[in-house]
Amino acid sequence: MSDLPTNDQIKIGSKVAIEKKEDQGTGKLTEGVVKTKLTKSKTHPYGIKVELEDGNVGRVQKILSELVSDNSQSIRSKIYDKLKNTSLDELSKDSRDSDSSLKNLDRIDITIPKDEDTWNEFKSTFQYDLKEEIFRKNGKIEAADARRDDQKKIRDDLQKEISITVSAFANKEGGRLFVGVNDDSSVLGLERDLKFYHQSKDKFKLAITGSLKNFLKNNAFLAKLKFEFVNTDDKEYFIILVPESTEPVYLHFSNIQEAYVRIENFSQKFNTEEFLKHCKDRF
Repeated sequence: MSDLPTNDQIKIGSKVAIEKKEDQGTGKLTEGVVKTKLTKSKTHPYGIKVELEDGNVGRVQKILSELVSDNSQSIRSKIYDKLKNTSLDELSKDSRDSDSSLKNLDRIDITIPKDEDTWNEFKSTFQYDLKEEIFRKNGKIEAADARRDDQKKIRDDLQKEISITVSAFANKEGGRLFVGVNDDSSVLGLERDLKFYHQSKDKFKLAITGSLKNFLKNNAFLAKLKFEFVNTDDKEYFIILVPESTEPVYLHFSNIQEAYVRIENFSQKFNTEEFLKHCKDRF
């Protein structure tokens, strides 16, 4: 029987020792104060997963102390005293400084990696059919016309691929999805997609978020996504930063619920049994 602390034994504010994923099997533990419990079940064979106040994430191996924040009332009194003796101008400046600091912390790494991997995926377009364009350039008019006639389905499939990647990242360790970048990591740009939205980047972004809402049906998770347009060499690409989710993120399509998990450089569809096994270890 496991001696690991159970979910109800671990309190927000408790000081604990966790085993981070990268330290598994090494015996190395990291100490800190529990900010959030990420495992919902009462027990877990490897320990209840938590996030510490310093941002570290791992599974609890020991409880070092029940609470380390009994002085919350004292802290609130100090905050009140500080606010009482601070002018509005100073508060405004502090707020601007804080916002600036947070923005720096939340900045997306815009560097395009050399290859797709567990944390990075390239998509040439959001909904523009690049294959039709290639067929026409190569003189394959009949094949190009066939794709044009099936344009709605092709656009839906292309948009679905975006949501598949986002859900797969969410169900693994998170990642970055680059739109407007070819499979060889070269920048194609967003011009083709932006034509659908009269060159409006705001409308393009709204279309992507609307598509994600339609396929994922999980507004709480979508609120955690971060987006950024990046200019380089007169071309522009778009990044979706996907965090590691604390609960399963499913794809909904034609009244069917599908589950995807990122494996190396592709998004693998899992059947029900496979995904249940994955969830037991992951969440």
